[in-house]
Amino acid sequence: MSDEQENLSAEEKAKTEILTSPEAKSKYINAEENNVGEVRDKGSEVNRSAKSSPGVQMVAEETVLKKHLTIEGLIVEPPDIYLENGIHIGLKFKTNDMRAYIYRIKSARTPRGWIKISVFDVAKIDKRIRQAAKFLSMYTPGDVVIISNGLYGRKPASAFARYCGFKFVDGRFDSGTFTNPNSKKYVEPKVIFVTAPAEDKQAIKEASKEHIPVIAFVNSNTRFKNIDFIIPGNNVGKYSVAMLYWLLTKEMSKIKGFEFNVPVPRATAVDAEGKEIPHEFVSTEEPANYLLEIREINKALKRKRRNKKGSIKIKRKIRFIR
Repeated sequence: MSDEQENLSAEEKAKTEILTSPEAKSKYINAEENNVGEVRDKGSEVNRSAKSSPGVQMVAEETVLKKHLTIEGLIVEPPDIYLENGIHIGLKFKTNDMRAYIYRIKSARTPRGWIKISVFDVAKIDKRIRQAAKFLSMYTPGDVVIISNGLYGRKPASAFARYCGFKFVDGRFDSGTFTNPNSKKYVEPKVIFVTAPAEDKQAIKEASKEHIPVIAFVNSNTRFKNIDFIIPGNNVGKYSVAMLYWLLTKEMSKIKGFEFNVPVPRATAVDAEGKEIPHEFVSTEEPANYLLEIREINKALKRKRRNKKGSIKIKRKIRFIR
């Protein structure tokens, strides 16, 4: 055996002793810096694996993949409250615009089976809320208009507008509110804030025509067209929308100095009888049965049209092959 082979064997032996020592059992050790494998989530634990050279062993540490639970300096402590209200839960579909704010993709169980949903980075949500509060604080309260056509967004949006002194468009947003001076609801804002771009698209459309800046809570399926400043988060859930507006109000109170002693909304807050405790920012409205039925009918029609188009394409391919 040559000297070079003896030195190599000795080096591998030393590496093996280090990797199997008690000190290494709580650490993740890789023989090569660039030789890193994929990280995959399995429940609350993560198994990290990498391609190693022959004769080199690796000891993987069981790491809890909850980056958003170890963040310090958030508006609300502990960070579990963010997750409890589900403001980090996105939707099944995601756009390229939103990729920078998505922390990871998670499997979720639904009545129709397992689906993959997007999970937002709580630190980025918190950061964007702070930035939005600073931006809104530069305007006169009467120049800011809050809009929310969604069922769960009206109550928290109106509470946010009331505490900060902003204008709130109560009820349905009528066409011409920003563009038609003869309209009864006509206003001339310098900035608008919307809860959900999909539901408040008419307001965004008119604001873009009048060159009015738009701030919006956006979900994973949102495109940034005509939106000037986005705040990622779950803008469809009852408690998530309530907490997003509560966080924004809390941050505005720090900047403007007004009194705000409303406790943080919590999805787990129930009384002794197990009933939901009313909260100033949490909506008490529920979708009507006929709306739910219409929604299911529309979904079924979309699936039918999609399947029909797909079958036509398949038939064309078969004919072409023949």
